[in-house]
Amino acid sequence: MSATWEPDILGDGFESLRLDLGHSEEGPLDATLIRHTPTRRWKNWAHR
Repeated sequence: MSATWEPDILGDGFESLRLDLGHSEEGPLDATLIRHTPTRRWKNWAHR
């Protein structure tokens, strides 16, 4: 199983990972993990 994090529909800062869990009597099983990957924006403030 190869798992790759991809951009999520929630937008910037979110990624999703689809996991194949096999099959059941009702059909295929899968799960989706969502993670938040905040961007760090450092601002350099100079005070005089």
